[in-house]
Amino acid sequence: MRCEKCGKELLGGEKFCPVCGEKVVEKNNIEGKTVICKKCGTSYEGNFCPACGTRNEQKERAVDAVHNQNENVQPQQFRLTTFIGIKSHFRKVYDILLSSGKMQIDGKTEIELADIQKITVSTHYSNFFIILACIYSIIIAVGGSEIPRALDSIPIILFIYGFFIIFGHNKKVEFFCKDGRKEKVYSWSTKKAETFVNSIKCNTTFSGSVEKKREQMIVKIVAVVLAIFAIGMCILNDRKFIDCVKYAECSQRGGKTYGEAFEEYFDSPEWSYFKTDDDRDIVEFTGIRRGNSYDYEVCIQYEVGEEKFYLVYYEVNGMSMGEDEYLALLDEIFR
Repeated sequence: MRCEKCGKELLGGEKFCPVCGEKVVEKNNIEGKTVICKKCGTSYEGNFCPACGTRNEQKERAVDAVHNQNENVQPQQFRLTTFIGIKSHFRKVYDILLSSGKMQIDGKTEIELADIQKITVSTHYSNFFIILACIYSIIIAVGGSEIPRALDSIPIILFIYGFFIIFGHNKKVEFFCKDGRKEKVYSWSTKKAETFVNSIKCNTTFSGSVEKKREQMIVKIVAVVLAIFAIGMCILNDRKFIDCVKYAECSQRGGKTYGEAFEEYFDSPEWSYFKTDDDRDIVEFTGIRRGNSYDYEVCIQYEVGEEKFYLVYYEVNGMSMGEDEYLALLDEIFR
């Protein structure tokens, strides 16, 4: 006896081919068995002896055993549930009943397992999540300072796209029948989908093939590219406000830029950007001035708007200072 899919010679007794994993159909074990006629001693395969016409009782018993096995199989119930949406954000639940060589989906669609030619299992990404990810990237790209900080922070971006890649898909199980009919069901749980398909494979009336398709890597690649793009736009948005302060020239004090003057005067200069709870764009500078007798650390914050900025906070070693002290500092830095 050989495997129907790859042609591997089988020893007998195997339930699945050791080479390709194809299910060994019981009928092959029945039809391909050579018997010796009890009446005349002729070796043959088939229902009747070609020499004397005696019926093959051994084959009849084997066929009856298979039929009895199918009839005695207890009905199996499966409930497959999708994650948020197949074509939209709405969940879908499938109630499936396997019994007596038949499959019933949602109490309506009925399929004979013997009529199934092929089953394919693949990963299906929700259109809802794909569209949502694209819209989110566009918002990050064109929104600029109008985006609330909670939406364009890098941890939030990583969370959203990670959530999309891990949870935004379902397993699609599709049935191709011999009469050309197609049916499909979806399941968010890979384990439930595999258990369901394996139950069909183990049914002796099913003689079709099961094919596992490779995951849609292009979807994951697009999601990663969109995430990198969104993070890049987030960083560029931050830099836009910082550059507004750093590259501004102080014409009244020698024409140097704030970035050049501050970074020459202070050690460990750092620039950062954040948005306040009341939606104001703040650029913060911190640095350390080392003196002969002592060192002091400064923190200067500017509010940026319409390519202009002005002081909102100034402190030295954690102590808040006034505008006069700030102007005196500028005179010293730019001299």
